[in-house]
Amino acid sequence: MPTLTRAAIEINTSNDALRDLIALGYLNGSRPGHAYDIPQAEVDRLATIPYVTEPHSSALVVSVEPARKENDQSNGRAFVGWTPKKGAFSEVQVQGVTKWWQAQNPDTVEVVVVTRHGWILHAYEVDGEPIHHESRAEWHFPVTLHDTDKTRPFLEHRLPPRPGPLAYTLPARP
Repeated sequence: MPTLTRAAIEINTSNDALRDLIALGYLNGSRPGHAYDIPQAEVDRLATIPYVTEPHSSALVVSVEPARKENDQSNGRAFVGWTPKKGAFSEVQVQGVTKWWQAQNPDTVEVVVVTRHGWILHAYEVDGEPIHHESRAEWHFPVTLHDTDKTRPFLEHRLPPRPGPLAYTLPARP
């Protein structure tokens, strides 16, 4: 069973990325003592997840952290971030990842892609007009609660990791 560092080298990513993916429930790993052990099958699985290359809709790509309690109750959500304890289509999970985000040209966003370090946790098709926050330049994107033709090009894929803002718009690829 590879250690965290060995797995990171094999996958060409950072130790921090793997720790986050374990915390998000995307990667199985154990932490005996102070070291992480990751099953070789999990290392192989991550190493073979392809990058998004096929045609896709315009997307708002959001980078999330493990869920934490929402302190600002005016945001209308119990927590912000991703929790492996909730399913991708749980209403509380959706609320935790689909609002409030800064977005350029929010009217063009067709899919919200939830990521961490480039690995796609899930993708949701936008269903309706984006809702502008009453006091900030941020948006909530209502989404469908099932996989669709627009989300499929993103599912089981990854994007190149990208430093910078927590959210960015990925143009459509015809």
